[in-house]
Amino acid sequence: MNLRDELMRVRAEHGALTPANVVESAREADSPLHHRFEWDDTIAAEQYRLSQAAEIIRKVKVSYSTADNQRREVRAFLPVRGDEPTASVYEPTDEVLTDPFTSKLKLQEFEREWKSFKSRYEHLREFRAVLLADLEGQVA
Repeated sequence: MNLRDELMRVRAEHGALTPANVVESAREADSPLHHRFEWDDTIAAEQYRLSQAAEIIRKVKVSYSTADNQRREVRAFLPVRGDEPTASVYEPTDEVLTDPFTSKLKLQEFEREWKSFKSRYEHLREFRAVLLADLEGQVA
């Protein structure tokens, strides 16, 4: 059974596919999903705290005024790839965008994310039409 089939089984069993239902179904050691989770509470608790810390960092916003006196908010910190391939450090947005090297890297990352987003959803014609209309409204 593949992962999708197992998740469909969880959905059928619980009536909905939610993270809580997936975790509940994975608790038993013989569950096909069991090995995908960290069951050592010491390790899992630390991973959860790291996740919470990242969420705290992402929530901080700074406000600024546009040329036409509109208030905008952006994230105060942006993730920048650290020395380790899987690790990011958060840097103040203004520093990232004013440094030519990190700004270029961040813009390349934004472009990759945009292309990924576009490829994931462009098959949804209605969504695509809404998105394009919204973008045209911003350009006009």
